[in-house]
Amino acid sequence: MTTVPSRPSAAVRYALAAYVLLALYASLYPFTGWVYRGVVPWAFVTAALPRYLPYSDFVLNILAYGPMGFLMVAALLPRLENVQAVLTGTLAASMLSFVIEALQAFLPERVSSNMDWALNTLGALIGASVAALFIPRLKAANALYTLRYRWFSPRASFGLLLLALWPLAQLYPQPVPFGNGNLLGVLSDWASQQPAPLTADSGFNWAAWVTGWQPGGLTEPQQQTLPVLACALIGALTAALARPDAPRTGVSLVVLAAGVATTTLSVAMSYGPDHA
Repeated sequence: MTTVPSRPSAAVRYALAAYVLLALYASLYPFTGWVYRGVVPWAFVTAALPRYLPYSDFVLNILAYGPMGFLMVAALLPRLENVQAVLTGTLAASMLSFVIEALQAFLPERVSSNMDWALNTLGALIGASVAALFIPRLKAANALYTLRYRWFSPRASFGLLLLALWPLAQLYPQPVPFGNGNLLGVLSDWASQQPAPLTADSGFNWAAWVTGWQPGGLTEPQQQTLPVLACALIGALTAALARPDAPRTGVSLVVLAAGVATTTLSVAMSYGPDHA
């Protein structure tokens, strides 16, 4: 018989921590070129509002912090009342956005923006309000929580977290569908610095081979292979996490469908509906 814990607070905290790290990564990448520009990091607060804000930036800044506000309240509700949880969660998310915008003042490739901060805070408030309104009343939440322990091992939380975050990672436009991550560049630099046994003396240039698999150097067959490999890995991870009687194929298809929908939304907002 499957035992369901009384409260999902630990899983929610894991998800919240992972989402915060994802926000830091997406906002501060590539973490290089830090320089002091002669202005205080919080100067963006009193700067003039931008005259033009692309619709995609407007929507993405709200959407990016909506889940964070939701998770903040989901983690706080067992301890705080609805209004207190909404205010605390929104304030915490807003403070995180403020810190990120301040840190971007030291990155040449980033621009601190008071409008981004305001939209992030609005997104967090919307997500927090939705959580406070619906979590206590939503019977489906209890049903989904029961299914989680019926279909997946109690130790599958981190793996399920990866499955949940993968569709969100598709919000950042990629040269190749589902071509997330930057490990190939790191591996290429590592391989090029290795001694001769890994390069010339072996008769195989590992650095060139790894570089060829980066998005900019992919051949057409490789571009077609990467999305297939990504889908296969999603299915393999789902199968590894699920119990024998769980609908593994159905869960995999739901995750993949969410990834496709997010990719389509990202492309439509970045390049226009004609390219979606």
